Amino acid sequence: VVFLHAGIFSWADPASCTFFGAENRGTKRYHVGFHVTVYNQIPGPCRTIPKLVQGSEDLQTLPDGRVFISTGYRSNVMTGSKVPLPKRNIKSAIYLFDFKTPTKDPVELKFNKEFDAKSFSSHGIGVWEDPASGEITVFAISHHKLGETVEKFTYDPSSKTLNHVVSIRDPLFVNLNDVTASGPNSFYVSNIWGGESFLSRTLEAYLTLPFGSVVYYDGETAKMAADGLYSCNGVTLSPDKKFLYVAASKELKTYTRNEDGSLVFKSSIDTHMGIDNIGVDTETGDIWLGGQPRLIDIIQHLDKPEHPAPVLVLKLEVKDGVVSSMLSVYANNGSVISGASIANYYKGALLVGTIQQNLLYCECRIFQ
Repeated sequence: VVFLHAGIFSWADPASCTFFGAENRGTKRYHVGFHVTVYNQIPGPCRTIPKLVQGSEDLQTLPDGRVFISTGYRSNVMTGSKVPLPKRNIKSAIYLFDFKTPTKDPVELKFNKEFDAKSFSSHGIGVWEDPASGEITVFAISHHKLGETVEKFTYDPSSKTLNHVVSIRDPLFVNLNDVTASGPNSFYVSNIWGGESFLSRTLEAYLTLPFGSVVYYDGETAKMAADGLYSCNGVTLSPDKKFLYVAASKELKTYTRNEDGSLVFKSSIDTHMGIDNIGVDTETGDIWLGGQPRLIDIIQHLDKPEHPAPVLVLKLEVKDGVVSSMLSVYANNGSVISGASIANYYKGALLVGTIQQNLLYCECRIFQ
């Protein structure tokens, strides 16, 4: 997740709005949710997991209930440069949680000694489980000082270690946000913005310029799979791997996959909230979204974590890649958690990840 820094062209700043025009000012104020009031809603008993106090920006749940968690997101891309935030003492890491033993704290996974863990600056995460052998491959976005990177690991469950395989970089990796695995060596990544400079990213954000994109990496080379996207955040595949879901600002887009990894646009739906990452129920194929109904608050929350940013969790039923219904499952005004980035559901339980706060666990009794 990356949003426009409030100190440059603030949507609430009269000077900025006058510069871009009164009509644009009204549109922007509506887009960032000045008019939205969020009322609290719970699906059952909920509790925060204090073990993860530095965020849980992305989650991926396996069919057996294990959840890989990306934590320690520490780069505000829209604050001038991709500079870590050392004053907050944030450590990027990957944790493992198990839906089957929800009272146990998530466990921090070790990196093998050959991997430079200090260089790891986490964001999105993607996991591939081999259907035959059960071997797990983890792909993780890292805002590395050498350039936008996808780090590839194999997971050793006996020692709970991530063994580094390779660092993947490409000129098409510009402003990486999320990654989803399509195989043990292939994946899709999202570029939230197309510009590399602070000014170009700022203009993209404020003028809603559709320069974001999705890139496909086949194990050897990268190629553009979809472009013309505004604020391209989360990407994830349907359980059958036939469809790719893409979060673009408030829209959830569906693409049909071809055998060569290329994409064909299929459908789009407006969720009326800022979408970050995308969760998919591995059993039903339902989509779960954790997002921000008031973008104006998330902008401030990223600069000042103590500023509350309301959250909303939606369940979307899909058929053949097309959304057929949408249901609000959880909502909070920012008093319990702020800045939701992802939601994962597993057999009657819900995890809600946040950009830089606690992870939330809920029992979903509304479906009983």
